[in-house]
Amino acid sequence: MVAAIRKELVDKEKLINDSTITEGLVLASVLPGPVAVNVAIYTGYVMRGIAGAVVAFTGVLLPSFVMLLVFSYLYFKTGYKLKLNLLVSALVPVIAALLLSVTIRMARINLKKKLHYIIMFISFVALWLWPGYTTILVCLGLGALSGVIQGYSKNDEFKKTMLKVKPLYFLAVAFIGVLFLIWLLPGNSPFQIFIEFSKISLSLFGGGYVMVPVLKSVLVDKTGWVTIQEFTAGISMGQFTPGPILISSVFFGFKLDGFLGALAAMLGIFLPAGMLMIGMSDLLIQVKDKPVIQGIIQNLKPVVAGFMLQATGSLLFLSRLPVPIWYQAAVFIASFILFYRFESSPVFPLLASGTMYYILFI
Repeated sequence: MVAAIRKELVDKEKLINDSTITEGLVLASVLPGPVAVNVAIYTGYVMRGIAGAVVAFTGVLLPSFVMLLVFSYLYFKTGYKLKLNLLVSALVPVIAALLLSVTIRMARINLKKKLHYIIMFISFVALWLWPGYTTILVCLGLGALSGVIQGYSKNDEFKKTMLKVKPLYFLAVAFIGVLFLIWLLPGNSPFQIFIEFSKISLSLFGGGYVMVPVLKSVLVDKTGWVTIQEFTAGISMGQFTPGPILISSVFFGFKLDGFLGALAAMLGIFLPAGMLMIGMSDLLIQVKDKPVIQGIIQNLKPVVAGFMLQATGSLLFLSRLPVPIWYQAAVFIASFILFYRFESSPVFPLLASGTMYYILFI
């Protein structure tokens, strides 16, 4: 998506220069939330202020939102759910292979020290033994703390820079703080759906596939809001839209509370992180290269890699799918080769697996 934004606004329309996109990418990489959407929001903000950010936010998400709404209605409100669940079961190995390929590629690029691999292994084991959002928060907190310790220096001017924060930054942080204070509210009302998805968005750096294991942990393992088949259906359908993968939140929200639930889930995933991106942009430009910030980012990446390994393993070994083991293994291996060796788009393996399963078993 970032490449498409650059092509349209920099190369074709020449509305901004390439440095704006690059700066947006850098800022998005040091903040939690979906990177591509945050870059789009930042670009709109640079061009036309708050109004530009709102237009960019709407333009990037609206087409995919409508597409997911239609699919969600067909899935949950018609008689096709049973047949679709059988097909979706055949897609689980494809999603697992996609997660594993992304994890390995992430590890090769970002994990530079033995400590990083130790952190990844500990995060994997912890989430495997104690699946749930509390475990995720503890691992993220310990990873961030180790990064602070690693990057801290008495000569670092990080504290002095933080003292220059303007009121807007405080407001952005206060807004996020309010979300966390009320995150334990019961039920699955649109408000609570918004809070739960905001927690997911604000927990991790990198967006996209990085957030898939946290989505699974919260929606399947913790709350039981969706089944593993429904989770796979939502993630798979997100691959077929022109928007970000986390637009799958619309599908999950629709199951919980119809249109309002879908809207609340989408806003929860994208809105708080986008507000934080705008509110903290000036400050982040000053502190993004500080050792403490870089230490936190570097030590959170292996934690996320551990989460993704756990999600891969749970999809493969704990899903109890109505699909023959030999078929799951064949699809997983073939999909992994396509993703890792040939960097295939997820659309082809998903379509191929669903079609083959339909021909062979339905």
